[in-house]
Amino acid sequence: MRRLRLGELVALVGAVTLLVMLFLQWYDVSLPRVDFLAEGPNEAVMAATGDLGAHTGGWEAVGVWISCLLGIAIALGLGLAAATVTRRSPAVPVALGVLTWVVGSIVWIVLLVRLLHEPGLGLDLPGDAVTLRWPGYVGFLAATLIPIGGLLSIRDERTDAPESAYTPPPPRPIPEPAADDPADS
Repeated sequence: MRRLRLGELVALVGAVTLLVMLFLQWYDVSLPRVDFLAEGPNEAVMAATGDLGAHTGGWEAVGVWISCLLGIAIALGLGLAAATVTRRSPAVPVALGVLTWVVGSIVWIVLLVRLLHEPGLGLDLPGDAVTLRWPGYVGFLAATLIPIGGLLSIRDERTDAPESAYTPPPPRPIPEPAADDPADS
């Protein structure tokens, strides 16, 4: 169990990519042009545009609960790869593969629903003012790779590895009947 297979590599790439993408800006906001009043700028628009930078990054834009779920999926993807490399028995990697597949699938569905429902970014912005940028798409693709990697890892039986080679024991000889055995007569 000291090498990564396709499933663990897919989960590892998905987890690392998602982690990186969550630190980038997922949303663009295009506010309509607002004419300023004669006495000064509209404070509400200025406050909203000042707060946008804090809400468009991946961690902040998806919300606290989804961020926690994404963190769990990332930890499972990284843990699956680490357990496969460090453990001699297959019990822990198989268990992590199952957890990665199940939890990663649930997180994927939650993230899909969140991305389809364009958020107001905590500022009650209209849906047409918020657009998803490329880090959001790449992050969603990476979130897709995590459960796929978990599924591939539990389906791979690793029969071609040297430690999987099975040498059957030598056959035992047939016992000779005892000379004083009454069943032979």
